[in-house]
Amino acid sequence: AALRLGRGRADLALLDGRKRLAQTPASPPSGAVEAPSEFTRRFVQRYLAAQDGKAALAMGGGAMGTGPNAALIGLLA
Repeated sequence: AALRLGRGRADLALLDGRKRLAQTPASPPSGAVEAPSEFTRRFVQRYLAAQDGKAALAMGGGAMGTGPNAALIGLLA
């Protein structure tokens, strides 16, 4: 009788656990990547533009480092 009572409680606990698992929303896989926010996109674009400007200045400038474009490159660097 004690074994039947214990088994009945275990069965109820298993059913309760299965119900809870079925009601829990599925979580995304651990490797899932969220879409970047608008702030993130702008930040990366500004960073890449700054790096391009530094690279252009490091290459000796040329047409980009002198004249009317020099001020723009200086702002980005």
